[in-house]
Amino acid sequence: MVATAPTACIYACEDISVAEQFAAIMQTDYYRLSVTTDVTGVEACAALKNFYAIGVSAMQTRYPDQGRADGQSKNPTAAVFTQATLEMARLCKRLGGQTTTAFGLAGLGDLHVTVGGGRNSRLGQGLGTGRTVVEMLSSELFGETVEGVDTARVLANMALEKQHTDEDPLAYFPLASAIMDAVLQQKRFSLDFSNLIVQ
Repeated sequence: MVATAPTACIYACEDISVAEQFAAIMQTDYYRLSVTTDVTGVEACAALKNFYAIGVSAMQTRYPDQGRADGQSKNPTAAVFTQATLEMARLCKRLGGQTTTAFGLAGLGDLHVTVGGGRNSRLGQGLGTGRTVVEMLSSELFGETVEGVDTARVLANMALEKQHTDEDPLAYFPLASAIMDAVLQQKRFSLDFSNLIVQ
């Protein structure tokens, strides 16, 4: 007998009744579904979580905790995970989606899964140890598609500002800027914690 693993997904459709009808057909006791009309936000988060997983995963290895069996730095990772979610919400709004989508399954939920493993996570962990994107893509990740790298190229065209201004608090993307510097400028990953949003 094959055990069924509990799974949660989100369906997006501009016509909420269509999403609800489809969810009602597909949902089971272990396959749970939520619905939204925010198609733009869900699609944006699908790409952004790969990009932000690079930065969050870099924190896992950037400050190794010698007292932990896995060596991962949990507190810096939690801080940057929070920053990633806030920035995803800001970008969702810029793209015409809803900020709340970034705080749900499509955003922080999928980001959590992606940070837990995969190509973007492995790239980030390599960056956290001081390696460059080129070094990682020419060795462990050679020949693999790392979606967050392509997302960085798209975000570069959006001119994300590095500095916070009171006039435009949505123009504040320190984590995105750090990831883009590493991916597009081939710099070693560096994030100034003094730029993080403290809430």
